[in-house]
Amino acid sequence: MKRESQRMRKADYMRDPCGASPLPYWKAKDFRLPPGMKIVKDSDFHPGLLARYEDTPYFKAMAPLAGRERPELPAGLEASTADDAGFSEHIGACYADEWISAGDLRRERALPVYDPALWLALRDRRTGGIAASGIAQLDPAAGEGVLDWIQVSPDWRRRGLGQFIVRELLFRMQGKAAFVTVSGKAGDETRPDLLYQSCGFSGWTLWHILREKRN
Repeated sequence: MKRESQRMRKADYMRDPCGASPLPYWKAKDFRLPPGMKIVKDSDFHPGLLARYEDTPYFKAMAPLAGRERPELPAGLEASTADDAGFSEHIGACYADEWISAGDLRRERALPVYDPALWLALRDRRTGGIAASGIAQLDPAAGEGVLDWIQVSPDWRRRGLGQFIVRELLFRMQGKAAFVTVSGKAGDETRPDLLYQSCGFSGWTLWHILREKRN
């Protein structure tokens, strides 16, 4: 089965970054749909598709960067970074069903959207352990920043650390990008959408990632 081409024109994407694709432009521009997958916007979704496909809905939102102020660093913590193994271990500890290997992260550092300033770890000054972390990408061709991995250790949640990570990354992208996009699994019990709303994201669009059911 041939892969369906989903090549995205930059002008089409820039008119509506959230509604044009669930992916950031640097991925969408040459994306080829894998066999057995279908991607539809919520406005084009209908329940009849569920007879053939398993549905995983994702949201996408965006935020401007102008006028962003640096957030106040939480007491007892310091802004730092980590190596690939450190980020991988922290991401795995924060999610029940999400993970990325150190090797995958090493390959991400070789991508043209890599910016070392956007790989952030918030560490406990006393123990040196990572309390929260975030990885973002920067696409100069589209003037787009992309929030990729944002997570807070279970023992550090509900202390505003997620908001700090997001706001700090947005601050660091000022002057490098014009806007930032983020996507995430809709209906996640941790409600990442509420975090992004509190940081000024809007233009919410729901996308359905459909995969053919296996017999």
